[in-house]
Amino acid sequence: MMQQHITNISCPCRAGGHLTRTTPNNTTLTMQPESCVSLARDTVIPTVEGWASLADIRPGKAVFDEQGNPCTITAVSEKGEEPVYHLSFDDGSSIEAGARHPWMTLTRGNRVGIVNGTHRHAQWKSNFLPYTTQELARSLTHRSGSQEHRMHSIPLAGALMLPERELLVDPYVLGMWLGDGTSAAAIVTCCKEDEPHYRSKMLAIGENWRILDPEGNTLHCSLAWGPHPRLRSRLRYLGVLQNKHIPQAYLLSSKVQRVALLHGLMDTDGHIDEAGNAEFVSTSQRLAEGTAEIVVSLGMKVTVTRSDAAAHRNQKSDVYRVRFCPTLCVASLPRKAERAMEIIEQRADKTLSKVKQRYIRSVENAGNRPAICISVNSESGMMLVGRQMLPVLTRGG
Repeated sequence: MMQQHITNISCPCRAGGHLTRTTPNNTTLTMQPESCVSLARDTVIPTVEGWASLADIRPGKAVFDEQGNPCTITAVSEKGEEPVYHLSFDDGSSIEAGARHPWMTLTRGNRVGIVNGTHRHAQWKSNFLPYTTQELARSLTHRSGSQEHRMHSIPLAGALMLPERELLVDPYVLGMWLGDGTSAAAIVTCCKEDEPHYRSKMLAIGENWRILDPEGNTLHCSLAWGPHPRLRSRLRYLGVLQNKHIPQAYLLSSKVQRVALLHGLMDTDGHIDEAGNAEFVSTSQRLAEGTAEIVVSLGMKVTVTRSDAAAHRNQKSDVYRVRFCPTLCVASLPRKAERAMEIIEQRADKTLSKVKQRYIRSVENAGNRPAICISVNSESGMMLVGRQMLPVLTRGG
């Protein structure tokens, strides 16, 4: 392997379908066109209309590039069965790809000096190294003295750029109710010190806010006397009463709307610790998974864990924890917003940090399986695949 000596890279769309690597002694290594994108048929793809299986993708479908901008599928072709590998990442996510599928990765040597937020088209071309899946399997770690380090990482994609939607319930109100609302009513529980913040937010949005029990430190506040149709009726129409989850329209709303939804969730059932880790906690698996999807769609790395009720004496139900490190302000409640911004500012001048990239943890042979090749018209020839919205290189642009 010559990963420490790469000086030039060209994408397939810039080299007639070939990936090239040029070394200082003018030796050029070339990946042939057959080395291009090859993914298992059951791989899911984020599209502007929601998730779709790769097997169902057709030319003309609108998907996303590595910056989160919409692009279009230009070609799809069956490859038949071929050796497939299972790749797992440090956030617990995984994907399956063919042996010759090309990956644009940062290695330990060329991660140094790349600053947060610069993993865009120019950097994909000049700083990232092309490796096939088989090559990744042979170069997973790098030893430095007595320490062994993960060799390959892939920076996170940008936030998905989607149009603003007309939503029946304001996204912040929905997020707040999903976090601390009564499942069958338009009532929210909050602590006394936070009540003025919520009241001002509701009045600005146009929802009514009434404290039902003004005594004590924990307050129950009703939004039932707001505009017509009443909030409870709108929640019922969305299908979330006694069934808390994030509806599809909100998952596919604009970046501003998704941030507002996350603010509502984090203001109520969220926490940001001293180490800079953000966490949303829920007893609903569906709500936790939807929250994780919102976080990923905003360009952040997330991990979801489950705490089994049977393993804890005082725990009545399973608890799902959605953990991530904020790269944007993820709350509006002042004490949480200030902490989030403090963390972001502390990292602003650092080189590309662990929270802005996924490290490849393992690459294991998964046998022979049918695979599919795809092409997109993005400037970089890249698109997002998998639940983790992982940037991958396609046959060309």
